[in-house]
Amino acid sequence: MKEELITFETAKLAKEKGFNGKCYKMCDPMGNIIHDTYTDYGVNYNSNEGKHKDMYSLPNQSLLQKWLREKHKIHVVADVNDTLSWVYTIQMLYKAKYKTQVIANNSYKTYEAALEEGLQKALKLIK
Repeated sequence: MKEELITFETAKLAKEKGFNGKCYKMCDPMGNIIHDTYTDYGVNYNSNEGKHKDMYSLPNQSLLQKWLREKHKIHVVADVNDTLSWVYTIQMLYKAKYKTQVIANNSYKTYEAALEEGLQKALKLIK
């Protein structure tokens, strides 16, 4: 079992919205995945400086999910519905309360597909 990486489209949105987490993989401007074998601790490839300025950090879905929750108070959840399909929910966290912002109208065949769509929608909520 392995962690699911975000898609290139999501990686571009994450960079645009300021994601700066340390990752072990990156995408070049064409979407090709590159594994950085020179680091054991991860790198912020979204830096707009140096040799990585045109690269995109490629975190796993759970790292981006955590960043959205901790940095922007946006909680993205994928869950199974009563038809045994996967859906996502986005909640805006406010102190001890939360407010549901978006619930997907679509259903997805896998948890990962629902979560990926939810992550993209959540990134688009960031101003």
